[in-house]
Amino acid sequence: MNIKLVARIVSSFFLCFSAISAVAQPGEDVKSVSEKENTALWARIRSDFHDELRPDDPVRVAPVLAYKYIHRVAVYQNSAVVIVGHLETKDSKYPGYFSAFNYSVESRAREPIKGAEVVSVLKLLNLSA
Repeated sequence: MNIKLVARIVSSFFLCFSAISAVAQPGEDVKSVSEKENTALWARIRSDFHDELRPDDPVRVAPVLAYKYIHRVAVYQNSAVVIVGHLETKDSKYPGYFSAFNYSVESRAREPIKGAEVVSVLKLLNLSA
C-alpha cells in the first residue's frame, strides 16, 4: 500500500476521533461501547447498517464471500463512529480490512468517512486529556 495513502487514512481516523474529543465537555468522554455494554445500541446499528453488512455479490467476488461485521463503536452524546470489519469468511485466518462511518444515534443517518473507506490497519487511541 502506498505510504501517502496510509498516512491519509491514519490521519482521517485521527481527525475523526479528535474532532469528537475536541467538542467533549470536561467530564464527558468518547466511549468505546461493546455489544455486552449496550445490546440495544448494537442491535440498532446492526439494523441500520444492514446494507453495509450484506455480503458482497458472489458473482463479483467468487469463490469468496466477504464476511462483514461491526468491529467497534465509539460514542459521544448522540454521535458515533462505527467501524465495520471485512473478512473473507467468518473464521478467516487472514487479516481483513476496515471501513469507518459517522453515525447519528438520534436520526440514524450514516455516512462513510472520506479517506477511510478501506483501511488495512486500524489503531484506536485514547484521546482524552
